[in-house]
Amino acid sequence: MIKVNNKMTNTTTNEKNKNLRSKFLSLPTTHYPLPTNKGFSLVELIVVVGIVLMITSSVLYNHSHFSGAFTLESLAYEVALTVREAQFFGLNVREANIGVGTFDTGYGVYFDMASPTSFIFFADLNRNRFYDGVSELLDIYNITQGNSITNLCLDSACALSATELTISFSRPNPDAYIKTDNPAECGGVATNSGCGEGIIIVSSPKSSVIDKKITVTSTGQISVGN
Repeated sequence: MIKVNNKMTNTTTNEKNKNLRSKFLSLPTTHYPLPTNKGFSLVELIVVVGIVLMITSSVLYNHSHFSGAFTLESLAYEVALTVREAQFFGLNVREANIGVGTFDTGYGVYFDMASPTSFIFFADLNRNRFYDGVSELLDIYNITQGNSITNLCLDSACALSATELTISFSRPNPDAYIKTDNPAECGGVATNSGCGEGIIIVSSPKSSVIDKKITVTSTGQISVGN
């Protein structure tokens, strides 16, 4: 009797499974066919590549311009700070040569168009307000990145220019002594008077970068501008 009941139970279970399977298989299904003819056309590919090239070129150009402008501005401020350093040393008690006991030395910065990629910081040992050679040399500043000094002007309009320019300071006067190799370039004034202002123009090898001007007036004011 027990065996018959087990058999009947198995038969019932199998029938239920068949019914569930048939119901599941009869559920509605949706088929989505995969596209086989979609993709980039040659024209679309050319347009995309062209846009990428335009963006890349613009980024590289702007980076080059920014880099050139940044290095030129850094150079301009380096020149201005060197002149300020000469002014500071010239107004303070600083021994020119250690152990010599000379404390009344003037200091200055010398520019020469024959050497447009450097300028000189010097001690005016004889206080003649000119750079007299290696005996007064303290430091040489070299200009890199293709930048250079392109003009030495004696007025704001650059109507007068010089081939050599010396800017020096001596105690106790904070004024700048601005001299050239030819006193007549400052209007024929006396040698000890000097020029009213000196402007050092620095330029970048990149034509898109605007020149920088370092202006030093006879009153000792130092500024940087375009």
